[in-house]
Amino acid sequence: MKSPIVVALALLLTTSLAYAGSAKPTTPRTKTHVVAAEVVKADVAGKKLTVKGADNMEMTMPCEGKAVSELKSVKVGEKVNVVCLDNDKGEHKAIVGITAASPAKATK
Repeated sequence: MKSPIVVALALLLTTSLAYAGSAKPTTPRTKTHVVAAEVVKADVAGKKLTVKGADNMEMTMPCEGKAVSELKSVKVGEKVNVVCLDNDKGEHKAIVGITAASPAKATK
């Protein structure tokens, strides 16, 4: 009769190997960056946000992830920081985060 410790170790090893074999492949890393902008239009139903950057260029992008729920609280004219998800070519793909921009500090 085998020792209970040997049986437990064999079971542990078998379980570990089965788990390691079923691991999902890793997804490619995505690149994001933050853009300071002003809200031009918030389309909650369409899950899109139109913003105007420092260069006065307007962009409309789809919102994904937590940005969809954050979209409900933004107002036209509000200064925000949007986290943009980029595709492999470095082009804006979607907005994945929206936060209110910090007010500028007054200088003395």
